[in-house]
Amino acid sequence: MFDPRANLIGQLFGALGSSDQKWFLCFGTLLKLCRGQGFLFDEDIDIGVIGFSGNVIQSLQHTAGFVPTSYILDDDTKEYLKVTYRWQNPLSRSQSDNILSEIDFYFWKKAGQIYYHYYDEQARRPQNGIPEEYHFKGIPASCFEPTKEEVDRFSKDRKYREYLTKHGTWQSTVPGYETTGVKVCKPYRYGTCLDFWYPDWNGERPGVSKTDYDVTVKSCKDLK
Repeated sequence: MFDPRANLIGQLFGALGSSDQKWFLCFGTLLKLCRGQGFLFDEDIDIGVIGFSGNVIQSLQHTAGFVPTSYILDDDTKEYLKVTYRWQNPLSRSQSDNILSEIDFYFWKKAGQIYYHYYDEQARRPQNGIPEEYHFKGIPASCFEPTKEEVDRFSKDRKYREYLTKHGTWQSTVPGYETTGVKVCKPYRYGTCLDFWYPDWNGERPGVSKTDYDVTVKSCKDLK
């Protein structure tokens, strides 16, 4: 039987691979994967990107046919900060239940030794993509960036080198969809990332996303 979620996996991660940008699962999606709960495509999918957002958006649109439903722009560079897609089940006859997943892309900005993502849970989404103010949450850059010594060490170790990508992320198969041949990426220090985002992530409680780096600015130029 045709599984539309398997088709989603091929489209989504195939497009990400063709964009040749650094990307990885983040937030709740990474939490489920690391807890061994599987990769649940009937809920939100959170993906982080470090790199030129235009390459990713173009790949998603031209390779996979994805069209964004909302987006937030950097008021200075006009680069994307956050883009949301809704992927629909092509086999569904009902408009009310044909949404398989909402996919959120977070394009991280580096300021000093912190990477920040736009956070808009309580904010209205402006039609032109530029909000009245920007609320960012951050995480130490070391969570995403291995040192040269670490890359050299892992590249020489047969046990690890096939899983560490050139962008400094870890590859793994998608639980339940191993036969598709598609792999997803996790941040370099994914356990530390989860420690920042969900302090109780190793326990049974679902946890609440938090961070010690919380900034609100009028313009992205003010992010320091």
